[in-house]
Amino acid sequence: MRSQGLRMTSQRRAITEVAFGSKDHFTAEALLARSRQRDPKVSRATVYRTLAFLDWANNPRNMTPILPMPPDTDTSCAWTAAK
Repeated sequence: MRSQGLRMTSQRRAITEVAFGSKDHFTAEALLARSRQRDPKVSRATVYRTLAFLDWANNPRNMTPILPMPPDTDTSCAWTAAK
């Protein structure tokens, strides 16, 4: 994240630790709930932006991050850290 100009905030750290610590699939809402157990300040927007960044970072064809997410982004799908 830092290499792309994003600060590693306590909220992003909580989200990534929970996401990469999970062995099963999870929804963004489940990730939000689990992340808030570590840091109550985690917001829904930060979860979705972090997931979008992680998805982008996992695709080597991307040259620039897609942040913020476009308003028509489908956020109903489940995410997994093992993508």
